[in-house]
Amino acid sequence: MKLWALIIVLIMILAGLIYLGFFNDQHPKQSQSSHIYLGAIYNGPFKKTNSISGNLYFNGGKNIKEIQYYVVLSVWDSNNSYDQIGISSIDGLFFSTYSYTEIINGSIKYEYDATWFPIGEGLHIFGMTIRDGYVDFKFDNISIEKFTGGNYFLISKSIIFNQKEYTGFTLYEEIYKFSGNLPAISFNFTNVMASSNEEITDLIPLSQNISTDFSTIMINGNTVNIYNQDALTLKVRIDSPIGEGFIDVADINRSIRNNLTYSIPLIPGQYIVKIQFKTSISTYNYSKSINLYKNMWINETIAS
Repeated sequence: MKLWALIIVLIMILAGLIYLGFFNDQHPKQSQSSHIYLGAIYNGPFKKTNSISGNLYFNGGKNIKEIQYYVVLSVWDSNNSYDQIGISSIDGLFFSTYSYTEIINGSIKYEYDATWFPIGEGLHIFGMTIRDGYVDFKFDNISIEKFTGGNYFLISKSIIFNQKEYTGFTLYEEIYKFSGNLPAISFNFTNVMASSNEEITDLIPLSQNISTDFSTIMINGNTVNIYNQDALTLKVRIDSPIGEGFIDVADINRSIRNNLTYSIPLIPGQYIVKIQFKTSISTYNYSKSINLYKNMWINETIAS
């Protein structure tokens, strides 16, 4: 090959590499952590029920138009259908939504309507009732019935299907293509009930593919509040030659040791902070009311 032809080939290869690099910069791949969940999961004894209901309130904060997300109650039924009811945000607009699944050739296929009907901020009432193979999805007095083949809902932490374990009863916010920003909107599930007016409690925080520092999940009985705001941080440190104890604030109780810094994410508000710390010769008790409106330090020094 002549020198000039070789030079042309090299120039073409170099141009292709430059273009490929530019294309990849303009079209970055989504990381595996770009699909996130925040909320609560059931962690109590197995139960069966024919109906599930609750309230869902959300405020009118600034939404994010660039991402699609759902805020739903999810539960499996006795025919391995994953049934969901709640709300969706599509292009910054809110809708009611429902979903169920079918098993086709051993695989799970979702059947859903992400834009069932438009809704606004405020309080909404939702529920699902199952009977003779049909699930009645109800949201704000509008209902639709779909066949799933199930006869009752399974309130459990997880189920086993095709030798795989799947998450069971949950109340969560699910965001696709998460890029680090949450909508400036809080979602509050209240009065979550099973049939016969039984409160669904035994709920614990759920987070997947995201640090809980991005949101504060507060659970009280059958109420789950998902506060979408960057959490403030209360840092605590006890300087002492020796000792250990605990800090108690809000619903958080954490063991602490000497000369270590502990970070506790909290939403802004008024708190009572209690610390008990024991050394080899004495017990130190600390109790103080704080107004947390910015990141804050508590740093105490205790002689041995």
